[in-house]
Amino acid sequence: MIPRFSPDYRLMDLVRCFLPAPRDAVAQLERAFAERSGHAEGIAFRYGRSGLYFLLKALGAKNKKVVMPAYTCVVVAHAVTLSGNTPVFLDNRPGGLQPDPQSYLEAIDADTVMVIPTHLFGIAEETEALCRQIRARHPGVFVLQDCAHSFFARDTAGVTVAQHGDGALYGMNISKLVNAVYGGMLTLRDSILASRIRNMLVSGVPSPAFSQRAYAFAAGAAFTPLGYEGVYWLTHHTSWLDSEIKYFDEGKVDLPEDFALPLSVFSAQIGLRSWADSNRACARDGR
Repeated sequence: MIPRFSPDYRLMDLVRCFLPAPRDAVAQLERAFAERSGHAEGIAFRYGRSGLYFLLKALGAKNKKVVMPAYTCVVVAHAVTLSGNTPVFLDNRPGGLQPDPQSYLEAIDADTVMVIPTHLFGIAEETEALCRQIRARHPGVFVLQDCAHSFFARDTAGVTVAQHGDGALYGMNISKLVNAVYGGMLTLRDSILASRIRNMLVSGVPSPAFSQRAYAFAAGAAFTPLGYEGVYWLTHHTSWLDSEIKYFDEGKVDLPEDFALPLSVFSAQIGLRSWADSNRACARDGR
């Protein structure tokens, strides 16, 4: 059995599970994402969906519409719903993974607060013209590029897709291109909006670093050939790992209990190492 993904932890990453992390690791990771996205600010969260939730709150959105593709992760819609707003789903264009740009424009009305173009499987959607038209016709609509499964993919003009939006959203759990054990990142053009979001976040409450360290160490062991056989058996014959492998409950619209907690410095440290590896891989590929 070949695993769908691997966190690719090295021996030194497992050693780091027992060592203190740099105090400025979160700030370093935020700066790295902001610079690569072409945005002014990066804000790290416990989950990517947390960033969307707090962004809508900071925008003052209430009973507004958020236009997004139907082919997206359900937790995106959960964050929109629990922020007090309504997701509006668009069908994919024939033969494509995402809606036709015209579908986004036709769905926008006076109650629309946000449009979320989404990029899956490392494939950049062509959104430059769409975003330009949204700004011209609907300057009050926020364009958030969902890059959780594509990160810094470039369109046919060679431009990173995040640069076409007012912000971009990234996920950093162990299945993502940049892996911080747990985590998400929101990058924004508007520093004032970013400051508003930071003021809304829970402060003075540390993220549970011990459980994250234990999770990282266990994941490093689980994705070895021998470890994966054991994990595969446990997931198919017991419910012991359900709390760790089930991303969401199909019967609930909710956010995790710890969604408002900050990203831990340990997670950010792992994220920085993963970030460096990702950059090296891009350099080898000429991207």
